[in-house]
Amino acid sequence: YLGGFSSNFASPYLRHSRLAPMSVGRSSQGSRHHAEQQQQQQQHQHSKQHAAVSLGLWEIFYRLRYLLLYTAMSVVEFVMVGPSLQYIIMTFFARHHGGGDCALNPSSDPCRAASSDAAVYVGISSGFCGIVGTFFAIGLGTLSDRIGRHPVLV
Repeated sequence: YLGGFSSNFASPYLRHSRLAPMSVGRSSQGSRHHAEQQQQQQQHQHSKQHAAVSLGLWEIFYRLRYLLLYTAMSVVEFVMVGPSLQYIIMTFFARHHGGGDCALNPSSDPCRAASSDAAVYVGISSGFCGIVGTFFAIGLGTLSDRIGRHPVLV
């Protein structure tokens, strides 16, 4: 047995190695024991494959609980706060320019100045986020190459 290939396809270089089938010169009891071990190994591999596929629905939810919680919080943020977030930000910046409520009068001069201020701060924070993300990606990639991907992710 060579990992799924029959012995007819075995390379002549493997005849004397430990990977070669060794049915020549075995007693019937030894070859039967060898066949039973192979069958047990195949059943074990088959059961491991089924165990990986047949996770229960609750176990999948349990394993993904933090991701699902984060997704639910993001949905709540964008559904409830998202539509009024622009007016909240504009009103915050309009106060520095002597303005009022940008939800009631969005075309006022303080709200227009607040819009440009908000654009500048969004650009600065996006650029900073990209730079920090680049350095972290390089650092985590190097660490992942040294100690392995799994320890870095866990």
